[in-house]
Amino acid sequence: LTSQAIRAPGPESCDLTRSRYARFSKAADTPLSDAETQSGYESMRSAHQHSFLAVELLAEQAGQESIMGYFASLRPGATWQEAFQTNFGMTVAEFYQLFEERRAAGFPRPRCPTLPPLVTMPGSPEYVKWEIEDEVPDEYVQNAVVGVKIMHDYIVSLGMPSSYEDITIYLYHTLDGMISAYARGTGASLADSRSVWNPHDGSVGVGAQGGFYIWAGHPLHSRRPMVNFVRHVAGELIHSLQADLNYPLFATAPRWLTSGSAYVLDCQALAKAGLKTDRCQREKFISDVGQMDTPLMYMETWTDFSQAGQAPYPYSALAAELLANHAGYAVLMRFFHPQEPGTTWREAFQIAFGMTVEEFYIMFEEHRAAGFPELDVSK
Repeated sequence: LTSQAIRAPGPESCDLTRSRYARFSKAADTPLSDAETQSGYESMRSAHQHSFLAVELLAEQAGQESIMGYFASLRPGATWQEAFQTNFGMTVAEFYQLFEERRAAGFPRPRCPTLPPLVTMPGSPEYVKWEIEDEVPDEYVQNAVVGVKIMHDYIVSLGMPSSYEDITIYLYHTLDGMISAYARGTGASLADSRSVWNPHDGSVGVGAQGGFYIWAGHPLHSRRPMVNFVRHVAGELIHSLQADLNYPLFATAPRWLTSGSAYVLDCQALAKAGLKTDRCQREKFISDVGQMDTPLMYMETWTDFSQAGQAPYPYSALAAELLANHAGYAVLMRFFHPQEPGTTWREAFQIAFGMTVEEFYIMFEEHRAAGFPELDVSK
């Protein structure tokens, strides 16, 4: 990793590899000290990314020449800890502390000078940062901020935290700009990014750890009322907050649960703010679902979810509504609250909803067979 991490210095956001490594390392919950031995390194999550960034940090603190100087000073009778302190001017324990501080901050480095600056928008919570392409029309910028504020206020009203780790919203209008931003931010190839943002059947928005991407210039937006754009932004924020609360749980939870809960919550947030969209009408949920009868248990992965018939989102929203019927809408977020390390999503499900997922699957099938009767979710 030394030859990779010691290289010509460059802005973080112009370096796809480093940007991806920083996200992986920040999401891991294992200290760098666990990678001191071969067995510890091999069993560590994101060990490669951790080590890359550790060597980079050492070079930043003591100069690139200190890295090779460390190996040269490993002589008989000297411990590696002594050689470390001699070459890097700090103890191993001091470096571990510095590394954790940098990791918690997301390994910040200067941004590429050709990119839009990160800004905080008036009316948007401080933990939300924005990267906005110049070509984005003011109407879309203003309504994106409305979507974020509506969802933030609604989540706080449910008793959720009022602040989270920084979330970056990438708001782009041009297709080339969106493809480039997504590739830079996620580490995906340009070819894969182009597939994600295909204007014919691709995405209008994509969530990622630490933020999300909204393509304001997607042709779909021009054919829908602006309130649907507001709802879409609000829903993507929900996913970012879910991931912020508990990323391991968010990454493993059933797709029907993460998508359905976001769909229900963004509709509730709009309703509380006095905004209406026909896409949030319960009758439309049921109409869109039609004769869909795919068992929820076959919609747990993204692949199965995306192939589960004509309307997986409203179908999942009806499932999330049924869950909320037990303890109110707040429970859809409390599911993602940090659990004891090692807690599986099935265990978290039972803790949050007071039943096993298998019991809920049976309950949902009965609810569907009855035609999705109206529920009183008043808590």
